[in-house]
Amino acid sequence: MSPSSRPVSKAAAKRVTRSQNKCRSIVISDKRIRQEAAHSEESVDSESMEECNWRDNYNSRKHNSEAQQWIARFQELKSYKAEHGHCNVPRSVEKLGRWVDTQRQRYRLLQEGKQSSMNDERVGNLQSIGFEWS
Repeated sequence: MSPSSRPVSKAAAKRVTRSQNKCRSIVISDKRIRQEAAHSEESVDSESMEECNWRDNYNSRKHNSEAQQWIARFQELKSYKAEHGHCNVPRSVEKLGRWVDTQRQRYRLLQEGKQSSMNDERVGNLQSIGFEWS
């Protein structure tokens, strides 16, 4: 069987699809840059403004959704602590375990001065229930 006639695995097909999508994104991005360069700063059309407004609205909703998810997981962690007496959730405990691990990673990034979604309010909330960072 020649290499070109072998069946392609699902994983390989996904990689090809992702690669094709990246190429499309680059082409679209390049086209957009050329289009934006063709317009002067003074003649921004309403379509571009609508797109900017849509993007701002999307980012705002995404941020709110992430904040709501954080609060929901924090509430789950409080319930876990009430039942087990500690906040050391094993990674094997589905979403909550992964979330706890992620909070520790984000805290380390914050301590190293790197970009992190962890903030002082979240640190305070976690510390208030006896969260251990390591």
